[in-house]
Amino acid sequence: MVHAMVDQDVADEGAIEPAYLTLDTMLPQQEARNFDEAALGILRNDPRYQYEREVSQAPSAWDRFWDMVGAWIESILKRLEEMTGLHLASWFWSNIWLVIFIVALVIAVIALRGRVFSKVFARNALEAGVVRTLEEDITADDLPEQLAEAERMGEWRKALRLQYLLVLRNLVDEGRITWRPQHTDRDFQAQLKDEEERSRFGRLSFTFKWVWYGEAPLDRAQYEQLSTAFIDFRSNRAA
Repeated sequence: MVHAMVDQDVADEGAIEPAYLTLDTMLPQQEARNFDEAALGILRNDPRYQYEREVSQAPSAWDRFWDMVGAWIESILKRLEEMTGLHLASWFWSNIWLVIFIVALVIAVIALRGRVFSKVFARNALEAGVVRTLEEDITADDLPEQLAEAERMGEWRKALRLQYLLVLRNLVDEGRITWRPQHTDRDFQAQLKDEEERSRFGRLSFTFKWVWYGEAPLDRAQYEQLSTAFIDFRSNRAA
């Protein structure tokens, strides 16, 4: 009985092999496919399909400018580090936005001060360096009368201008300066031999320019306070 079963298994095994061979012939056959190498080359060189490699680009003029600025800042920080021994570079780049804010604030303050003081000295660059006294003759005998009239009319800016003209005339009369219409306030100041007198005259000149060319608003109390220095100077009294 056992021999019969073994023989049967051997017989069955022999029958299976032809069945597998028949099944294998029913599977789809794989065919070798060839690709166009020229087309592949075009695709490989197309930048749109460069997924795995970084495409380098030449830096623009803007990039080169900021590289130059960065190198300049680095050189300054390096020098400061050598002088102070502090790690300024790391702090600077860590707080770059704070530095930019501070610089912008300083520039804004300077710009605002420039607008204010641009009026102090003149309407334009010429007037900024030249005290224009040509409109009135400092040798005129009626300057004191003009001053009294300006004070009576409450024209305080004009009155302070006349105070300054009287200072100039006093210096000319005493021979301490030489009058030239083209001379500036600095020219007159440079002619004064006494250092303290030069300093006092410089303050008077600044006050005059601030009030007259800067069109500073002036009331009676302010005029009386400012005019005291002009009167004292003409009277040769110490400041």
